[in-house]
Amino acid sequence: LHLWHNQFTKKSMPILAQALRRTKTVKELDLSWNRIGNNGAKILAEALSSPYCVLQELDLTKTQIDDRGATYLAAMLPQNLHLKRLILNKNLIGKE
Repeated sequence: LHLWHNQFTKKSMPILAQALRRTKTVKELDLSWNRIGNNGAKILAEALSSPYCVLQELDLTKTQIDDRGATYLAAMLPQNLHLKRLILNKNLIGKE
């Protein structure tokens, strides 16, 4: 599912997160070039922690995530059995 460059913000993430928790068909999600930020990353990480989330690839390139957002996503990884690829290119991770 390609949703790149759609002006999504952290306000959009609860709806998307709810869908991720319920769908069994979306395996790839491209949210690159949206303004998700750390709060959006936290909401996504919570959804990805659900055992019902079957997402295998998530592209968060240039989504205004910094170290805090990356920490939320990293904490989710041990709980997620399906995610094989997480792309965080062109973010603010490690810039401080």
